[in-house]
Amino acid sequence: MRKTTIFALAAVAALAFASTALAGFGIGANVAAPTGDFGDFFKAGYGIHAVYQQGLTPLATLTGDFGWTTFSSEDVTIGSVTIGGEDIDVWNATAGARFAVLPLGLGAEVGYFSEVEEWSFVPTAGMTFSKIDLSARWKATGDAKWFEVRAAFMF
Repeated sequence: MRKTTIFALAAVAALAFASTALAGFGIGANVAAPTGDFGDFFKAGYGIHAVYQQGLTPLATLTGDFGWTTFSSEDVTIGSVTIGGEDIDVWNATAGARFAVLPLGLGAEVGYFSEVEEWSFVPTAGMTFSKIDLSARWKATGDAKWFEVRAAFMF
């Protein structure tokens, strides 16, 4: 019984240490490509992000992202008249989890996107090299859909 208790305490301590060791904040930038109907009205965008990652185990990490992405509008021509639309700035706040083996990871987040006023599921795939986190993210639901690549430097 003592061996089981010692093993359980050692496992809890190891998970707590791994959790602390894997925690971090980061700053990043993204490029975004609108798709579908959203892509008919807006050009590629770019943005900045604040990223948080909290390791639960060596394989599982809680993730959070607060970001801003701006999209330029396409000009619409009707006859001989060209009308320029308005650019939009989309703020997002998402949270979820990532599961990683070595540098490769798959994850999912859920969050809110302003301006388009939608909640969305955001599947992600990424790689982590030392303090650099590269992620491909997809805003997958609602009328405004886009694919983005985010690079973040983790502290």
